[in-house]
Amino acid sequence: MSPLTQSVIPKDIRPAYPDATPAAAVRSKLVELLGLEEVPAAIEYTIEGRQEEDGLCTTRIRYENSLGETVPGILTVPREESVHQRPGIVCVPGTGGTADEIAHPRFSMERKLMGWARELARRGFATLAISPKGCEMRRSSLAEWATENKLLVPYGRTQMGVLVEETLKGARLLAATPGIDPNRIGLTGMSLGGNATWYAMACAPWIWA
Repeated sequence: MSPLTQSVIPKDIRPAYPDATPAAAVRSKLVELLGLEEVPAAIEYTIEGRQEEDGLCTTRIRYENSLGETVPGILTVPREESVHQRPGIVCVPGTGGTADEIAHPRFSMERKLMGWARELARRGFATLAISPKGCEMRRSSLAEWATENKLLVPYGRTQMGVLVEETLKGARLLAATPGIDPNRIGLTGMSLGGNATWYAMACAPWIWA
């Protein structure tokens, strides 16, 4: 244990919840700790524009989280008809990313990852790229982000819980899209987006992968 840890954490500290959570109740306890509200099956969203190019159909959309904030997204689906319903993937970037970057026409792994949601669509998946809560384009400063985090806690809410909600709403939206298999919805993300997808899958057993 580091000297800093020793000076901050008392040696005789005990867990606030001394009793172990039963395995069957772990998911519900996680949902409670995140302050995650139930995500409805039907998600309201607004279409802002459509475009067809590169054998793909892209649709700009937006929907709201439970705080009333707008979540921008780009839905990308292969134009070629498929005999079977396509699997869908919600793609969530990190703090420095946006839906536009990960749905960019150019796929690049140099320095900053670009276009990986669109590349998945080229390979036959339907993808929904979102600009998540916490990314730079949706916050004015780190100080504002930290202040919001403190103000949400007394209400039993967390920023990660809201981010998980945004991710799962995206998954519900994909599942309700014609031509997409509602039983094969997955999540993927980088950095902050990776954290969001991990928690989202832990909270929602209906997520396929």
